[in-house]
Amino acid sequence: MDSVRRYFLFLRWIVSDSFLRYKLFSAVVLGAGALGVAFQLQAFAIAVFYARHFASGELLTIQWFGLDYTVDARTSTELLLVMGGGMLFSLLLSACAIYWSRWGEVRMMRRYNEYCTRRVFGLLASGAPFFLDPSDCDSGEQRYLLRLAGSDARLCGRVFRMLLGVSIPFFSLCIAFAGLVYIEPFLTMSVLLILAFGLLIQVRINFRAADYSLQYERYAPKTSKHFALLINKYRDLPIGQAADMRKVDALVEHGPFKKELDAYEGRIRSVDESRFASGLVMALVLALVVWVMGRGIILEGGGWGRLLVYLVAARVAMTGLQGVLGRLTGVNRFYPQVSRYARFVQGFNGNVSDDDFSPSSYPLAVPAANSGETVELKPGCRVGCICEELPSRYSVGNILGGMLNLWGEQLTSEIRSMQFVTRKASCPDRPVVDCINQPEASTWDAIGLPAQLAERLDNALPNGPAKIISPGSWSRLDANLRFTLALLCGVRSGCRWLFVEERGLRSLQADGVALLNGSMGNPIVIITHRGRLRTVGEYGEDVIALVEGGRLTGVGGMEWFAAIREQIENRLRSRRDESAQDEDVEDDI
Repeated sequence: MDSVRRYFLFLRWIVSDSFLRYKLFSAVVLGAGALGVAFQLQAFAIAVFYARHFASGELLTIQWFGLDYTVDARTSTELLLVMGGGMLFSLLLSACAIYWSRWGEVRMMRRYNEYCTRRVFGLLASGAPFFLDPSDCDSGEQRYLLRLAGSDARLCGRVFRMLLGVSIPFFSLCIAFAGLVYIEPFLTMSVLLILAFGLLIQVRINFRAADYSLQYERYAPKTSKHFALLINKYRDLPIGQAADMRKVDALVEHGPFKKELDAYEGRIRSVDESRFASGLVMALVLALVVWVMGRGIILEGGGWGRLLVYLVAARVAMTGLQGVLGRLTGVNRFYPQVSRYARFVQGFNGNVSDDDFSPSSYPLAVPAANSGETVELKPGCRVGCICEELPSRYSVGNILGGMLNLWGEQLTSEIRSMQFVTRKASCPDRPVVDCINQPEASTWDAIGLPAQLAERLDNALPNGPAKIISPGSWSRLDANLRFTLALLCGVRSGCRWLFVEERGLRSLQADGVALLNGSMGNPIVIITHRGRLRTVGEYGEDVIALVEGGRLTGVGGMEWFAAIREQIENRLRSRRDESAQDEDVEDDI
């Protein structure tokens, strides 16, 4: 039931985010589709009207502006031309309305696709606190965000088009069903029981379609990785020497490539399975109609015309139902991708409680053997964090969430009081004195920098810390000076958490440690180490934490780290080798 609830929440989100965002144009597109169906119905009504008078031989009396004009449908060529012209005009109007509706669907698909792509970058540029769902970005944060802005945004537009396209078959279904109820209400209720059984089959097909889509996305990168390994293996093959094809056969017959093709085939086949199920239901419905109404005709000796009209209306209704279910199955094929995009957007738009989540300490514990000890992080504590990610706006939330096993609103609250410092720091958008809460300082010496750094900054930025640094001046600064200013702003910001790249501290040596010691507000400083572990413990770390795959896998003091240092280095080296191979693989889902 929880999965069903999530699915309906997803449908509510996509409808409100797309239809309600473009209310007027969506209404026009839906109205054009309804008009197209109405004109088709009008053409059908004209044909039935003419056929009924032609079959019965009844004279047709036309009263118009006081004139009485009687014609015989069987002999009047003029009436045939008028009726044929009316049908032609109605069908032409229907074709134009449906074409405009389809054109509007494509235009709205593009507009919504553009909006979804712009929204990804707009949210990233907004500066709002957020964290990436570890289950979504297991292939890397950059690939995850590229997928959101590219293929996921495109599929959002495609799903919007599919939902808009449901209007034409849906209106056909509603009109035809109303006619069925009017002609034979009790028989139509029996037909509904068959449709309910068919709906259960459609639900199962839709869930399988979503599962196939998820499997395809899971196995496609693994297949690309195996392809890249085989291509690299054959690169140095001597000319004239044949290679063993057993690995290729195993990949095609049993490996991820086979699973990817199975999922791809299932995803495409799901639409045809939906139509096949609808066809079976349609056959049962039409057979039931013929048996029930045919028996009544035999007993009463008449009513074949009524049966014909009911069969045509039932055929239109079933075709409309088939179109609706086929579109919904197509939507469900892309449910994993669009729901992933929705989670990203909702992660920004989620409400964060006004009550600041700020406990006096944060426990770090790993429930596994030989994983270290349980420690408490308190204000002023310094942590050496061994992780795979460089501190950035995308990764610090996941690193902290993995360390504390903390997610949701509480993690977002912590991110709001967090700063990170790397050698790739951006140019401050305000004067340095405002960043460090020292508006009275007018020179670099006055803000408490070591003498050598203050002298270098005075030469590079003679306007002093009270002036805004232009992007051009910032880009011309030495990397160490940029890191120095970023670190200064971080330690004086009064934040609760401060992530610092170890490589930058290493370049500053003693000056970097001196800046850390001058932190304002006793933040918990997390120094991230990536690959180079010789410097772990040189910056006064109280705790050493190992974070792998978005979760804490080890924690303890320097003695604990020294005992397993070689094991950690081997594990990190193995992961780097795998990442180096993955970087050459293009994920083109």
